[in-house]
Amino acid sequence: MGWPEHLTVAVNLSPAQFRDGNLAEIVADVLHATDLPAERLELQITETLLIGNTDEVVNKLNRLRELGVRIAMDDFGTGYSSLSYLARFPFSKIKIDRRFVRNTTREQAQMLRKFGCSKAQGSLYGHPETAPIHAERTRAASAKVAPIRRCSSAA
Repeated sequence: MGWPEHLTVAVNLSPAQFRDGNLAEIVADVLHATDLPAERLELQITETLLIGNTDEVVNKLNRLRELGVRIAMDDFGTGYSSLSYLARFPFSKIKIDRRFVRNTTREQAQMLRKFGCSKAQGSLYGHPETAPIHAERTRAASAKVAPIRRCSSAA
């Protein structure tokens, strides 16, 4: 809750956590206990969870989505999933494994934005940081912005 309100909190779920029959209830309890709005929580799962009982996985993901939680497929491309297979799952986001994008340049990132990719993460944009470091960096960046000058026009 110490992060700015416009940021999402992303949590990786292990296969063991995902298999827990009470996962949606556990998540609902945590949201209630922390007062974190559900739309700020993003649960990340890997492709290996999709292999097996597809109906059960879809049901669990749908129950989580009903809470208002976002679901992300993390490290897409490391397993055996295809894009058509992923269409069966209620993902809010698909995060492509870094092996496919590690050499992305700024020009390629701009091209992806033109094709509708509105978000990206990785070392091209920044590195992991704690909430206090993020707040200090944001304050420092704000202090560097020149104040707006009022201009008067000559008559």
